[in-house]
Amino acid sequence: MLQGQKLQLAYDDYITNYSFEKGLEEVSIKNKKDVLKKLLPFLNEKPLTLETCREYALFMYKSGWSKPNSRVNVIKNLRAFVNFLFDRGYIEENFAQKLIKPKVVRAPLRLPSEKDAERCIITGTTPGHYDNARNIRIKAETRLCLQFVLRTGLRISEALGVKGQDLSPFDEQPSFQVRSKGGKISLLPIPADMVEEMKLRVQRKRVFEATDKTCNKNLKDGLKALGIPFELTCHKLRDIYSLSRLRRGNSLQLVSRTLRHSSVGITDKFYSDYILDDLVGTINDSPLIKQALSPEQLLDKAIDAFKKVIGNDQRISIEIRSETKLEVLLKISLANSQECLQ
Repeated sequence: MLQGQKLQLAYDDYITNYSFEKGLEEVSIKNKKDVLKKLLPFLNEKPLTLETCREYALFMYKSGWSKPNSRVNVIKNLRAFVNFLFDRGYIEENFAQKLIKPKVVRAPLRLPSEKDAERCIITGTTPGHYDNARNIRIKAETRLCLQFVLRTGLRISEALGVKGQDLSPFDEQPSFQVRSKGGKISLLPIPADMVEEMKLRVQRKRVFEATDKTCNKNLKDGLKALGIPFELTCHKLRDIYSLSRLRRGNSLQLVSRTLRHSSVGITDKFYSDYILDDLVGTINDSPLIKQALSPEQLLDKAIDAFKKVIGNDQRISIEIRSETKLEVLLKISLANSQECLQ
């Protein structure tokens, strides 16, 4: 039985040595500590078993970890600890999978558009009449950080962790290194409209002199000032990044790579349900629906479908000649000739 001093040594091995070996980021180590720091006092010399782990999970649920995602976090960390103990030979039975992870039903994402998110960032970080030089500087830093997150899909902790030495803005393809929460280092392109600014920051210890608290506050201020009826946080900027790219037709695999998910399945799980363009035609393919629409509404849909097919081809244009949209002129320019279909 693993208990008492032996359990303390195993816990220290896990939190200190194992975390160092895995190269875990501070935020990941802190999460482990937050979940497991009460485990040994709770056991009070009792052995670590499946039953005592279940009892500890219930104790944590009643001690402030009651929300669905918090409960999942408790079980996730207990499982990881038990897996470690088994792999290192501290325990003979691996009962990690017998710790039941609660099912979490995610609330539907309700997000402002990418353009509205940018407006919130700018509005929330615009200096006020009474802002002093320090506040103006902080707002400028916060704005840049939030814009970087919106353009790259980084977690706020990852953005704040980017150092000047991580930037390579002078390369043929400007890029930067990011340390994911699991400790993995990935290379991503610098957004094209931010390359020049990043060139000025390569000598900085931290690229963005901001805090997550200030970033979230400024987003909230921007929402309130603009009267946009959505919640917006730093992490929701990551959601906006993901959905906007997928809706514009970027592949799930490439979006998943920029998000640095461990598998495409994770990206698909969280975001594919919100990509509705492929389903619109199927849902609306009914004579009942079409007969209930006015001729103008049907024509709108036909024009939208036609525009999607021709894209930005400048040889073809559509001109609506009457307010009722009953007269439409389609201009097709081929080489030096021009044909008009009406």
